[in-house]
Amino acid sequence: MKVYPIYFLDADETLFDFKRSEAESIRRCLSSFGLPADEETVLLYHTINDRLWKALERGEVDQKTLRVRRFEELLNTLGAKISPTEAATRYSEELSSCAYLLPHAEEVCKALSQRATLYLTTNGIAQIQRRRFSLSPLTPYFQGLFISEELGVAKPNPAYFVRALETIGAQKEDVLVVGDSLTSDIRGANAAGLDCCWFCPKQQSSSGEEHPTMKITSLLELL
Repeated sequence: MKVYPIYFLDADETLFDFKRSEAESIRRCLSSFGLPADEETVLLYHTINDRLWKALERGEVDQKTLRVRRFEELLNTLGAKISPTEAATRYSEELSSCAYLLPHAEEVCKALSQRATLYLTTNGIAQIQRRRFSLSPLTPYFQGLFISEELGVAKPNPAYFVRALETIGAQKEDVLVVGDSLTSDIRGANAAGLDCCWFCPKQQSSSGEEHPTMKITSLLELL
């Protein structure tokens, strides 16, 4: 593997166990309003949320709208007379306190940081992501975070990576983008002309539209 002096590491489902955090947070949120917090309801929220985030990647919805609309749709389906804005706020509070990591994330970041400069990349909501990051043990190993809400553009738009490069004064050939999402991380890196590593622990297959420079099934392979 080529040695890269800079790594752009995706946050959720690459380093952070977002699925666990999301499930716990939505259960706590729903329970606080006296709503059902069973597996069926959690799956319903996840389905709505995932669809809206894909729409965000396509530029069809902005983050401010997404935060509330997912709860509008969920609460309407449940027939609950609760303010979507209040539910969105409660959920954000719960999620920002969850900083679970995926296997080997800490040890890999620690080792990589001894030979390269690390930056966290995410389309997540800035307030939530910054708090989760600050609560995690990864903080000492990273030089900064690139959050779409703060950059004004989201992955896979190549401008996301261009602005990140400009911020740190780096050249494309110095950076490896690492992420789990073909449609966000890999497609964005392809469009920006950056080398990229697709993290796919479930050994999924690509649609062929995205072209990762390399593919790994464990974060340990980065070492």
